[in-house]
Amino acid sequence: MSLRGYVHNFNLILNGAGDDIFYQVKLKSLHKMNVEEIRIKFIDWMTMFEHTRVFTISLNDTGLFITGFNHHNKILKKNPYPVFARYSPILYYDKDRAESVIDRFDDYKLSINQ
Repeated sequence: MSLRGYVHNFNLILNGAGDDIFYQVKLKSLHKMNVEEIRIKFIDWMTMFEHTRVFTISLNDTGLFITGFNHHNKILKKNPYPVFARYSPILYYDKDRAESVIDRFDDYKLSINQ
């Protein structure tokens, strides 16, 4: 299972090993919640279990991420070039795939973020 934590019907569900539920809490108004307890449980969950790595690609020292690709020939979708923005980066779950994108566009100064 690659998605270990999620929200469903205003319930925050953090899964442990397999499909076992490590922690579950009903999300309601922040002033009624014990946020410190949730923070402690979340940190425990992050350190106790292995999570899927997510990689993004950024343009060095600019704060811009690859968010998509455009093509010089839009009809045949040939000769692509990256599109950069500050929000909504493309997420890579395989580091080799992210490295192949960097190799493909080596004229840009790109780096992988974890």
